[in-house]
Amino acid sequence: ITNLAGIKGRSFTFGEPGSTLGWYLPRAVLAEAGLRAGDLTPTNLPLSQTIRVVRRQQVQAGVVLWDDLVKLGQAGLPLRVLKPLSCPGYPWIVSSKLETNVVAALREAFLSLCDESILMPIDVDLTGFSPILPSDYDELERQLETAKTFDAP
Repeated sequence: ITNLAGIKGRSFTFGEPGSTLGWYLPRAVLAEAGLRAGDLTPTNLPLSQTIRVVRRQQVQAGVVLWDDLVKLGQAGLPLRVLKPLSCPGYPWIVSSKLETNVVAALREAFLSLCDESILMPIDVDLTGFSPILPSDYDELERQLETAKTFDAP
């Protein structure tokens, strides 16, 4: 398999149902490549298991976390990236029913976190916060809509 079209008629493992990176984004990418669910044999495994089942040839292709792929690439294992996926960072949101002063206090508290050791329990890759706009998620929304077409006949 050298490109996305080569997945047709093969087995493919998605991540956990409902996950953005393992479920929706791969469906969107495959749909954009002209593939539908009926064109392959889908399975669902945690992303951490994908490399193992692909290497054992139990599944021909699937979605993996980039960090896992890099580690194996450094170990000299031959794996091919057919299409990198990108997902915007996770937003931290609050209810719009909160009082303005509570929202301001939460915002200030999050933005004042500068010590990485404080941020680590939230997310190991988090080193700070930056403001975002709803439009920053337009591409993700488009991809989520496209993902719906993957399961269409």
